[in-house]
Amino acid sequence: MSNKLLVIALSSAAAFVVLTLTTTITATPKANVTTTFIDGSTKYTTNGTTTTPLATFSSPPLTFDQRGDHLLIGEYIAGSVTTSDSTSQFTLLIQTSNKNPERIIDTPVAEAKFAANTTSFFIVDAQTRHLSYIPSTTKTPTQLTDFPVVGISISPDNQNIVYQKLSPDWKPGMYFDNGQGLFLYNLKTKSEIQLTNTWEDFGAFWSPSSDRIFYYSPNNNAYTSLWSIALNGTIRTQITNTNDNTPPTPTPSEKPTWAPNGNTFVYESDGEILTHHFPSNKITNLGKGTHPTWLTNNNIRVITKNSQNQFEAKTISIP
Repeated sequence: MSNKLLVIALSSAAAFVVLTLTTTITATPKANVTTTFIDGSTKYTTNGTTTTPLATFSSPPLTFDQRGDHLLIGEYIAGSVTTSDSTSQFTLLIQTSNKNPERIIDTPVAEAKFAANTTSFFIVDAQTRHLSYIPSTTKTPTQLTDFPVVGISISPDNQNIVYQKLSPDWKPGMYFDNGQGLFLYNLKTKSEIQLTNTWEDFGAFWSPSSDRIFYYSPNNNAYTSLWSIALNGTIRTQITNTNDNTPPTPTPSEKPTWAPNGNTFVYESDGEILTHHFPSNKITNLGKGTHPTWLTNNNIRVITKNSQNQFEAKTISIP
């Protein structure tokens, strides 16, 4: 089964699934933030404590990324087949609040991420895994790499992209255990440098100041741990699971999201909400929930279920 990729405005009534909205690290936090999320084939929205179903879909699409009132969304194509995560395919469309969906390209897409503070975005071709850039003005893709990549993450200052570089012999249907490590691609010089050298490094994301990269990789005891590394590949630092006598730190189910002040990130791990504070390196389990959304630097909204199996929005204060 494969998919179509769309950019859709949150205010649109079109029948596409919307995932969680999160406050960006540069935005001014507001207590009345609206959170939109999906469960199964139903789209919900919540503002405060009231959660309302908005739409039900026969085949739930997948949301890749969010920027302001636009989402990059993959819609399943009827009759197509997906054999593994590495062969998921999407065709690219764009929709604004007042227009019908507009097709951008027909090439199948495996990943799509907005550039920082703009509705231009980057895509990874599903067949070749080549990286391309699509500006919001012309909507014409420009290919950036001639080698396969996976797990792209764009720096907040829009200067660099980090990704796992795959072996040149990667083909659709193959998994990603032939990766060569994390690489940094400079968008200005069109050059790259190698940061790490193993396929086991994954889930890379940026510091709010764009001067360091965080990622996950096994430690000496094979516990998946959080690491950081400088942009030149030096000062590689293990952050979690440094004490072999303590239980391993949970790994995020989704990419962590930084608080507006850039001191703490929040993430979900198997239905539990955790925060990680810097520089104290304190990790706090906030309990059950999904779809964490920053309201202020000290308050997070999460989605929970009550005893009647109904969704509720709950605001948690960070200790």
